[in-house]
Amino acid sequence: SSSAASSGSNEICAEVPLRLLLVAPRNPRYYVSLPSLLPAYNLAWNRVRSRYPGHPVLAHAHTSVIYEDAKWYDFADDHRAVSEATDTVDPYYLSYRMSQYFYNVSAGRQCIHAIFGPTIDYSVTQLMPFAFHTGRIPMLTVGALDEAFADKSETTLVRLTPLQTRDIVDIIGVFMRSNGWRRVTVIYQRPQRLPASDIPASLSVGKSIAAWCTGRQLKLDGVECVFELAGCDYKVAPVVGLLLLREVDVMLGPFCSFSLAAVARYNGYHLYQKPIISSGGAASALDSKTEYFNLVRVGAISQNLENMLLSIFRYYKWPPRPVQSLLLVHVPDEVNTQPDYNTQELMAAQGRLMCNAIEKRFSHQNNYIVRKLPYAPNNTHFHREVFRVMRDEVRIVVLCADPDTVRDIMIKAYEHGFINGEYVFFNIDLFSSEQLTARPWHRSSDTDSNNQAAAIAYRTLLTVTLRRAAGDRYAEFSRRVRERAKADYGLADYPDGQVNSFVGAIHDAVLLYALAVNDTLAEFGPAGLSNGTLVTERMRNRTFAGITGLVSMNDNADRDADYSLLDMDPATLNFTVVANYHGGEKRYVPVKDKRIDWYNRNNRPPPDVPECGFRNS
Repeated sequence: SSSAASSGSNEICAEVPLRLLLVAPRNPRYYVSLPSLLPAYNLAWNRVRSRYPGHPVLAHAHTSVIYEDAKWYDFADDHRAVSEATDTVDPYYLSYRMSQYFYNVSAGRQCIHAIFGPTIDYSVTQLMPFAFHTGRIPMLTVGALDEAFADKSETTLVRLTPLQTRDIVDIIGVFMRSNGWRRVTVIYQRPQRLPASDIPASLSVGKSIAAWCTGRQLKLDGVECVFELAGCDYKVAPVVGLLLLREVDVMLGPFCSFSLAAVARYNGYHLYQKPIISSGGAASALDSKTEYFNLVRVGAISQNLENMLLSIFRYYKWPPRPVQSLLLVHVPDEVNTQPDYNTQELMAAQGRLMCNAIEKRFSHQNNYIVRKLPYAPNNTHFHREVFRVMRDEVRIVVLCADPDTVRDIMIKAYEHGFINGEYVFFNIDLFSSEQLTARPWHRSSDTDSNNQAAAIAYRTLLTVTLRRAAGDRYAEFSRRVRERAKADYGLADYPDGQVNSFVGAIHDAVLLYALAVNDTLAEFGPAGLSNGTLVTERMRNRTFAGITGLVSMNDNADRDADYSLLDMDPATLNFTVVANYHGGEKRYVPVKDKRIDWYNRNNRPPPDVPECGFRNS
């Protein structure tokens, strides 16, 4: 035991209170931000201390957390800053600086016990090497959706992600196979711009350096907080990685898959290896815990979405056929269609990741023939080709775009005559509020005629979303999070209703880490906490009661999340749950006494190939 505890360890970690690293955006405009996550984290840590009174580590009054600002930068701000910049930032120089910084951990001068976050897949990818290679630091995340994060052979990644793209794939698969469907269209939105474009990336790196140097701190319930910057860009991985050489035990975040992936790769280096816990990191590439070391994802993961879609296709008998089965439609990078860049960009990026994972899983592993086409609301050429393919080649469509783009597609489908009971549209919506998912077709700012057209079109739409936590306990948790976000962090416009699943997941990430710390101490003593691999291992293959419900972690340190399938009630025009997917059991279960409204004469799932063939041929 003593030798195991010393492998990849930092002796100073056995002598200091827990040092945890939380990675998330500081800007409250983002749906997953430090102001929205900190109340959940704080409530969870209070619960841990009350659960373990007098505990030598978990009840310690001086437990400290470094908060990393995984900033998702605004292009307008970056361009303005460019005009004021006097120096060019060299990302290779940052890599050198980070290596020097992490050397302090290897030399025993600083300590990080665990990492919470990030949530975006690419951020998970960036952080995992640091967590793995510097002390085998456990990395807990509620992100890292992508199935690639399932490979944990050289990583300390633990995913509590309530969502994986493989689950969506399984659900669609159940539908297709149970209904004899073999042809399907998937429409998804890609980011309007690449975060790694030269000017924004360089400025993001510069901001990261500035924040790191200033060492801003925030006091919270006796916890020491340090804010840093990290753009959703692989180039800032060296900057984020520097945090792992600080005296922290765990990193929470970042959310972005790009930055998370790059930092997690650093974490595999023997100087780093801290736990990194993220509610993001949905990209399937982050499944590999060999490459993304000590990464723990507690949020949405593409693998679960894929499993869900395949379950649907199998349930409704839409098997693979020797003809085109799946059409992926995306918004090209150069098209900027949304006024709220930050929120819509995130949704578009997640949609791209999910549909890339769907394409890989359906085509490479399940023999579906897949095609991708671009879609932009104002591009008539894209419209013509997408709807031509729908008319001539497919009857099943999967939408992986933001809610406004999905609505635009559905209204145009109505105008072109595709809302006739012969088509099925699947919408993957992981981030919308409870209110929006209930009536996604309605916009108070739009005309009555468009709302009426959307209401009819959405009769043929099925929405896949995270299974929402129910009951008074989560409602009370949501209320307390809102109160603390407003009172303690100035988030005055925190939305009413249930907090989103990623806020709940970060709360459960803290509980998971506390359980792992307690087990590690019992087996190895205080010296065990300096070895992130030992802590990460104790986050695998365990189930516990979290604020979001029963949390099931698999042997790859990823969460097996549950999902729901929503359909419109034609009487109320509200979307309600008609089926659930149980991630741990990998089962698609229709809700008793609920039937899907297929919007055709027989109210039966339409075949993926028309009885008379396409164009009655």
